[in-house]
Amino acid sequence: MQNFILSKNRSVVKLPISKIYYVTTHSFKPHTVVFVTLRGEFEANMSLTQIEDESAGKLKRCHRKYLVNQSKITGFDYATRTIMFMDSRIPDISCSRRYFPMLLAEWKNN
Repeated sequence: MQNFILSKNRSVVKLPISKIYYVTTHSFKPHTVVFVTLRGEFEANMSLTQIEDESAGKLKRCHRKYLVNQSKITGFDYATRTIMFMDSRIPDISCSRRYFPMLLAEWKNN
């Protein structure tokens, strides 16, 4: 799948995977995920596992709370295990000890 069909406010949007920086779980709405892009945040009632499967490997797990688009990553901070993005308007996100070495190796090889 190259696009996700999502709703924002009272409209429906087709969101290409290439525009997504990361996907996270909603902090207080159960079973809701948030797609973070430069155009804003879009919510959907899906699981991270379902999104990971539908993205055909383009969105990678980096934490139990996050999926990240590797093409948007500009760097990693070893001390804090955070992922940095191309655009400074997108906040850095944490990467778990479990996923950090694998994600770093894949990012270096691409």
